[in-house]
Amino acid sequence: LRRPSAPQPQLVEDIARNIQQNYTNPLYDLDEPLRSAPYCYDYLCRLFRQELHTTPHKYLTDLRLQSAADALRANPGSSISEIARLCGYSDPLYFSRMFKKKYGASPREYAKGK
Repeated sequence: LRRPSAPQPQLVEDIARNIQQNYTNPLYDLDEPLRSAPYCYDYLCRLFRQELHTTPHKYLTDLRLQSAADALRANPGSSISEIARLCGYSDPLYFSRMFKKKYGASPREYAKGK
């Protein structure tokens, strides 16, 4: 049996675009568009990884954290809670842990340029 000849890169582009359009929403559930697509969830995740060399969930996290890093550089005096909320995190503590894990510095330290 052959797989349907869907334009695979287009599927990945659609998923990535959906993430880019919704990453600032703390209530965004990435699993919803992945599960509602006409393809198997695991197949879509595997295809995404093949095309972009990362998982959809890591792509979302990286996009949120990059956005936070940009905001911290642009506005070093901003509240961490506000930056977290603007980048799609409802819990500032969780945001700080994720940020430190990726950048090796807390958001406050990063903003100060340490």
